[in-house]
Amino acid sequence: MPRDLTVAVEGHGVQGQLSRPPQPGAPATYRVSAMRPSAHPFQMRVKAANFSETFNGTLVSVLWDVTVFKWSQATDPRTNIDLWRKLASDKTAVSTQVKRLSLQFGNGGPGDQPSLKPLATAELGSNHFGLIAQSSLPLSAGTWTFSTLSDDGIRVTVDDKPVINNWTWHGPTRNTGEITLDRDKTVNIKVEYFEIDGYAVLDLGITPHPKIMSPEKKLQTAAR
Repeated sequence: MPRDLTVAVEGHGVQGQLSRPPQPGAPATYRVSAMRPSAHPFQMRVKAANFSETFNGTLVSVLWDVTVFKWSQATDPRTNIDLWRKLASDKTAVSTQVKRLSLQFGNGGPGDQPSLKPLATAELGSNHFGLIAQSSLPLSAGTWTFSTLSDDGIRVTVDDKPVINNWTWHGPTRNTGEITLDRDKTVNIKVEYFEIDGYAVLDLGITPHPKIMSPEKKLQTAAR
């Protein structure tokens, strides 16, 4: 980016910050962040020399209440979903809050995730663990897409209605689902996830349907 670059962001509940590295030739970065959990439409204007461009997007900011727990063959979520859910209230379950459901477990477990630091001392291991995440999120009227990358089982409900359901033992798999709101509304989102063994990942994104945004060039940001 040239030194005369200017970037400005406009939108209710968002702010932007331009960072220029001290090293010559290193790229500058511009970070758009939300000041509270919600879906924040924004407009970003970029100018430099003879270049000028305007981008429109939506930043979805969510604060998740997350509970992680161990399960056994007797509480296998594929055959005993009610018993499995009760484990989230067991004294051995561990809870924390995260700003984004983007958990690259790999061959590790919850205690290895930087965003799940409060769980580091819990004996959760890397296999046979479950996770339930819940949040309330204000959304505007229109259609919203929920997308997941999971290994293994994943369920997403919005106001207790299923949006994504791949409650199986599988490798990294992408799933999508949509909801349509006829008015602005705060919705309750629940994500249920289980890992059996081996590699594990859980990633959730929430994006608005393009009709919600301006027909100009769009810059979409996943749920953070």
